Amino acid sequence: RIPEHLDLNTTESDGDCFFDSLAQALNELLQTDKYTTKVIRKLCSDYVNSGKHEWVKAALLFEEKGEEGFKRYCENIIYTAEEIN
Repeated sequence: RIPEHLDLNTTESDGDCFFDSLAQALNELLQTDKYTTKVIRKLCSDYVNSGKHEWVKAALLFEEKGEEGFKRYCENIIYTAEEIN
């Protein structure tokens, strides 16, 4: 059940749905409009590319099928689906 103070929103399944839904949730919870798909992607890119979090690399190496896939993911996470296509 959704708490009364929150709304159920929709997002497009265009390759940015995770980032869009996270931006919507943060904007609603923090009563702001500063979070966008691009902002969330930038924050994630900074986090992943900081190299400080070994668990991220381990998870993405498995998911992205090796070092080359991991490198490509880290380079491309900052781009929206529209920018990458």
